[in-house]
Amino acid sequence: TYGWVRINTQPVPTPAEIGAVTQETSTITLTAADWSSHAQTKTVSGVTTSNTVIVSPAAASASDYAAAEILCTAQAANSLTFTCVTDPTNNISVNVVILN
Repeated sequence: TYGWVRINTQPVPTPAEIGAVTQETSTITLTAADWSSHAQTKTVSGVTTSNTVIVSPAAASASDYAAAEILCTAQAANSLTFTCVTDPTNNISVNVVILN
């Protein structure tokens, strides 16, 4: 007969101990009044110059985001800069995922 015997009694490492990626999420609003020279910079806590940031319009803002041709074009400590081709007339909700 066969059976299982636990040989290693070491604790299972946590994700942080093995260097797993962590994520933070938030939603920001690109307000219609804040566009200046087709750009605006928003404070987003947790953003650094080197971490990976994923941005996507919230579903309700997707058509306005696309129509204005909005892109996230720069990141710095705790901020993201967005640019557009045409200044939107509505506020745009944007989902942000920060990977560390």
